[in-house]
Amino acid sequence: MKTSAKNKRYLRLILEEQIGYGEYVRTQQVEVWAWNALVEQLRKAHVGSGSLIWVFGSLELADYKRKDGVTRDKSLKLFLKQWGFAGSRITAEKAFTKPDDFGSAEVVDGDRESLPA
Repeated sequence: MKTSAKNKRYLRLILEEQIGYGEYVRTQQVEVWAWNALVEQLRKAHVGSGSLIWVFGSLELADYKRKDGVTRDKSLKLFLKQWGFAGSRITAEKAFTKPDDFGSAEVVDGDRESLPA
């Protein structure tokens, strides 16, 4: 747990996700950023290395420079909105039952082009 310049508590976790199957399995890493009350929830639940959790939040593909200061790359960041232990009674499916849980998106409608044949 750290404190930002604006005196807000935050936590940065690295979430590892296994993608693929068998000999083609690989690990994808996602930075998970939690702020304020969520930091305290994670701390009290003793979430740490090896914890199996589900996460819900906003994903962002962020640019950064590698340690060499020259090479540019991208990383996935998830800004945490809700979480739980995998296999717990409260699953992601049950946690988000109201449409408001997913936010709202602007409806864009207008002329459409034909799909290619």
